[in-house]
Amino acid sequence: MPLSSDKLPNNPLTGSELKTYLCAILRDELEMRAVPEPITIQMTAAMAYAMDRDYFFNAGTAYPRVVATIQVRLHYAGQERCAFSVKPSFKIQNPLAPDHETSVYSVGPPLTKRGEGEGIEAFTMVATTENPNLIRVHYNIPINITRKAPAKPNEMFPQFETERLEYDPAEFPEPASPTVTDEAEQFAAIWGVKAATGDEVAGHTVGVLTDENATIVGPKRKKKGWNKTA
Repeated sequence: MPLSSDKLPNNPLTGSELKTYLCAILRDELEMRAVPEPITIQMTAAMAYAMDRDYFFNAGTAYPRVVATIQVRLHYAGQERCAFSVKPSFKIQNPLAPDHETSVYSVGPPLTKRGEGEGIEAFTMVATTENPNLIRVHYNIPINITRKAPAKPNEMFPQFETERLEYDPAEFPEPASPTVTDEAEQFAAIWGVKAATGDEVAGHTVGVLTDENATIVGPKRKKKGWNKTA
Protein backbone atom coordinates (compact mmCIF):
# COMPACT_ATOMS: atom_id res chain seq x y z
CA MET A 1 0.00 0.00 0.00
CA PRO A 2 1.44 3.42 -0.88
CA LEU A 3 2.14 5.89 1.89
CA SER A 4 0.48 8.82 0.14
CA SER A 5 -2.79 8.23 -1.69
CA ASP A 6 -6.53 8.83 -1.56
CA LYS A 7 -6.81 5.79 0.72
CA LEU A 8 -4.05 6.92 3.07
CA PRO A 9 -3.64 10.69 3.29
CA ASN A 10 -0.16 11.92 4.15
CA ASN A 11 -1.35 14.01 7.06
CA PRO A 12 1.05 16.49 8.72
CA LEU A 13 2.80 15.41 11.89
CA THR A 14 0.99 16.21 15.10
CA GLY A 15 2.80 17.90 17.95
CA SER A 16 3.40 14.61 19.77
CA GLU A 17 4.65 12.93 16.58
CA LEU A 18 7.00 15.84 15.95
CA LYS A 19 8.40 15.44 19.47
CA THR A 20 9.08 11.73 18.88
CA TYR A 21 10.85 12.44 15.59
CA LEU A 22 13.03 15.28 16.90
CA CYS A 23 14.10 13.37 20.01
CA ALA A 24 15.03 10.43 17.77
CA ILE A 25 17.21 12.44 15.39
CA LEU A 26 18.94 14.17 18.31
CA ARG A 27 19.66 10.79 19.89
CA ASP A 28 20.89 9.37 16.56
CA GLU A 29 23.29 12.29 16.05
CA LEU A 30 24.71 12.05 19.56
CA GLU A 31 25.16 8.28 19.19
CA MET A 32 26.85 8.75 15.81
CA ARG A 33 29.29 11.14 17.49
CA ALA A 34 30.06 8.49 20.14
CA VAL A 35 28.82 10.66 23.01
CA PRO A 36 28.68 8.46 26.15
CA GLU A 37 25.29 6.77 26.45
CA PRO A 38 24.34 8.22 29.89
CA ILE A 39 24.91 11.73 28.53
CA THR A 40 22.97 10.99 25.33
CA ILE A 41 20.05 9.76 27.45
CA GLN A 42 20.23 12.81 29.71
CA MET A 43 20.22 15.30 26.83
CA THR A 44 17.44 13.57 24.92
CA ALA A 45 15.34 13.27 28.07
CA ALA A 46 15.81 16.97 28.83
CA MET A 47 14.44 17.92 25.41
CA ALA A 48 11.55 15.45 25.70
CA TYR A 49 10.69 16.80 29.17
CA ALA A 50 10.56 20.37 27.86
CA MET A 51 8.41 19.38 24.88
CA ASP A 52 5.97 17.49 27.12
CA ARG A 53 5.29 20.79 28.89
CA ASP A 54 5.03 22.92 25.76
CA TYR A 55 1.59 23.47 24.17
CA PHE A 56 3.23 23.34 20.72
CA PHE A 57 3.54 19.56 21.02
CA ASN A 58 -0.12 18.88 21.74
CA ALA A 59 -1.31 15.63 20.16
CA GLY A 60 -4.40 17.39 18.81
CA THR A 61 -2.50 19.96 16.71
CA ALA A 62 -0.85 19.19 13.36
CA TYR A 63 1.86 21.21 11.61
CA PRO A 64 2.50 20.95 7.86
CA ARG A 65 6.12 21.18 6.69
CA VAL A 66 7.82 22.17 9.93
CA VAL A 67 11.41 23.40 9.69
CA ALA A 68 13.05 22.48 13.00
CA THR A 69 16.45 23.74 14.13
CA ILE A 70 18.20 22.08 17.08
CA GLN A 71 21.30 23.84 18.36
CA VAL A 72 23.50 21.66 20.59
CA ARG A 73 26.49 22.62 22.75
CA LEU A 74 28.11 19.96 24.93
CA HIS A 75 31.24 19.67 27.08
CA TYR A 76 31.74 16.45 29.02
CA ALA A 77 34.31 14.58 31.06
CA GLY A 78 33.95 10.84 31.45
CA GLN A 79 30.71 8.91 31.06
CA GLU A 80 28.32 11.07 33.05
CA ARG A 81 29.66 14.52 33.96
CA CYS A 82 28.61 17.16 31.44
CA ALA A 83 27.36 20.67 30.80
CA PHE A 84 25.16 21.22 27.77
CA SER A 85 22.56 23.36 26.07
CA VAL A 86 19.90 22.19 23.63
CA LYS A 87 17.88 24.92 21.88
CA PRO A 88 15.06 23.76 19.57
CA SER A 89 13.26 26.32 17.40
CA PHE A 90 10.61 25.92 14.71
CA LYS A 91 9.20 27.63 11.65
CA ILE A 92 5.67 26.63 10.68
CA GLN A 93 3.19 27.57 7.98
CA ASN A 94 1.00 29.71 10.22
CA PRO A 95 0.95 33.46 9.56
CA LEU A 96 -0.32 34.11 13.10
CA ALA A 97 2.56 32.24 14.77
CA PRO A 98 5.29 31.43 12.24
CA ASP A 99 8.09 30.88 14.79
CA HIS A 100 8.31 29.00 18.06
CA GLU A 101 11.08 28.18 20.54
CA THR A 102 11.15 25.57 23.28
CA SER A 103 13.01 26.23 26.51
CA VAL A 104 15.12 23.24 27.60
CA TYR A 105 16.52 23.57 31.12
CA SER A 106 20.23 22.84 31.30
CA VAL A 107 23.51 24.07 32.73
CA GLY A 108 25.37 25.50 29.77
CA PRO A 109 28.91 24.59 28.85
CA PRO A 110 31.79 24.62 29.45
CA LEU A 111 32.43 22.53 32.55
CA THR A 112 34.08 24.46 35.37
CA LYS A 113 36.00 21.37 36.45
CA ARG A 114 37.87 19.40 33.80
CA GLY A 115 38.69 15.70 33.93
CA GLU A 116 39.69 12.56 32.05
CA GLY A 117 37.79 11.49 28.97
CA GLU A 118 37.07 15.11 28.11
CA GLY A 119 35.23 15.86 24.89
CA ILE A 120 33.05 18.45 23.22
CA GLU A 121 30.29 18.50 20.66
CA ALA A 122 28.81 21.59 19.05
CA PHE A 123 26.50 21.39 16.06
CA THR A 124 23.27 22.68 14.56
CA MET A 125 20.71 20.36 13.00
CA VAL A 126 18.01 21.50 10.57
CA ALA A 127 15.21 19.04 9.73
CA THR A 128 12.17 19.58 7.51
CA THR A 129 9.12 17.32 7.71
CA GLU A 130 8.70 16.92 3.94
CA ASN A 131 7.05 13.48 3.99
CA PRO A 132 5.26 12.76 7.29
CA ASN A 133 4.36 9.15 6.49
CA LEU A 134 7.97 8.23 5.70
CA ILE A 135 8.96 9.74 9.05
CA ARG A 136 6.25 7.68 10.75
CA VAL A 137 7.40 4.44 9.11
CA HIS A 138 11.11 4.90 9.86
CA TYR A 139 10.70 6.26 13.40
CA ASN A 140 8.08 3.75 14.55
CA ILE A 141 5.27 6.29 14.84
CA PRO A 142 1.85 4.62 14.43
CA ILE A 143 -0.10 5.22 11.22
CA ASN A 144 -3.78 4.85 12.06
CA ILE A 145 -6.82 4.98 9.83
CA THR A 146 -10.39 5.42 11.05
CA ARG A 147 -13.29 3.69 9.31
CA LYS A 148 -17.02 3.79 9.82
CA ALA A 149 -18.08 0.50 11.39
CA PRO A 150 -20.96 -1.48 9.90
CA ALA A 151 -24.27 -0.32 11.30
CA LYS A 152 -25.89 -2.42 14.00
CA PRO A 153 -29.64 -2.78 14.51
CA ASN A 154 -31.28 0.12 16.36
CA GLU A 155 -28.11 2.25 16.38
CA MET A 156 -28.90 5.96 16.37
CA PHE A 157 -25.38 7.18 15.64
CA PRO A 158 -22.63 5.78 13.41
CA GLN A 159 -19.72 4.03 15.10
CA PHE A 160 -16.08 4.25 14.05
CA GLU A 161 -13.13 1.89 14.44
CA THR A 162 -9.41 2.65 14.28
CA GLU A 163 -6.85 0.35 12.67
CA ARG A 164 -3.08 0.62 13.01
CA LEU A 165 -1.26 -0.07 9.75
CA GLU A 166 2.01 -1.98 9.85
CA TYR A 167 4.84 -1.27 7.39
CA ASP A 168 8.32 -2.66 6.86
CA PRO A 169 10.72 0.33 6.81
CA ALA A 170 13.03 -1.59 4.46
CA GLU A 171 10.40 -1.37 1.73
CA PHE A 172 10.33 2.44 1.69
CA PRO A 173 12.93 5.15 1.08
CA GLU A 174 14.19 6.97 4.14
CA PRO A 175 13.06 10.54 4.80
CA ALA A 176 15.50 13.31 4.00
CA SER A 177 18.37 13.40 6.49
CA PRO A 178 18.72 16.53 8.62
CA THR A 179 21.34 19.05 7.65
CA VAL A 180 24.09 19.03 10.28
CA THR A 181 26.60 21.87 10.58
CA ASP A 182 29.50 20.99 12.86
CA GLU A 183 30.89 23.79 15.06
CA ALA A 184 33.04 21.77 17.48
CA GLU A 185 36.38 23.29 16.52
CA GLN A 186 34.98 26.79 16.93
CA PHE A 187 33.72 26.09 20.45
CA ALA A 188 36.82 24.12 21.42
CA ALA A 189 38.72 27.36 20.87
CA ILE A 190 36.16 29.46 22.75
CA TRP A 191 36.07 27.11 25.75
CA GLY A 192 39.81 26.43 25.77
CA VAL A 193 39.38 22.71 25.18
CA LYS A 194 41.99 20.89 23.10
CA ALA A 195 40.28 19.12 20.20
CA ALA A 196 42.04 16.28 18.42
CA THR A 197 42.09 16.35 14.64
CA GLY A 198 40.98 13.48 12.43
CA ASP A 199 38.61 12.46 9.70
CA GLU A 200 35.47 14.53 9.58
CA VAL A 201 32.08 12.91 9.19
CA ALA A 202 30.76 12.75 5.65
CA GLY A 203 28.04 15.30 5.06
CA HIS A 204 29.05 17.72 7.85
CA THR A 205 30.26 21.25 7.36
CA VAL A 206 32.68 22.67 9.92
CA GLY A 207 32.20 26.29 10.90
CA VAL A 208 29.47 28.79 11.62
CA LEU A 209 25.97 28.00 10.36
CA THR A 210 25.14 30.21 7.37
CA ASP A 211 22.49 30.32 4.66
CA GLU A 212 25.00 28.71 2.30
CA ASN A 213 26.20 25.74 4.32
CA ALA A 214 22.80 25.12 5.90
CA THR A 215 21.59 23.65 2.62
CA ILE A 216 24.12 20.82 2.64
CA VAL A 217 22.55 17.45 3.39
CA GLY A 218 24.95 14.55 3.77
CA PRO A 219 24.54 10.82 3.38
CA LYS A 220 24.32 8.38 6.24
CA ARG A 221 27.09 9.13 8.72
CA LYS A 222 29.21 6.74 10.74
CA LYS A 223 30.31 7.19 14.33
CA LYS A 224 33.37 9.28 14.92
CA GLY A 225 35.47 10.51 17.79
CA TRP A 226 37.62 13.12 16.13
CA ASN A 227 36.87 15.88 18.65
CA LYS A 228 37.56 13.86 21.78
CA THR A 229 40.65 14.13 23.93
CA ALA A 230 42.07 11.38 26.04
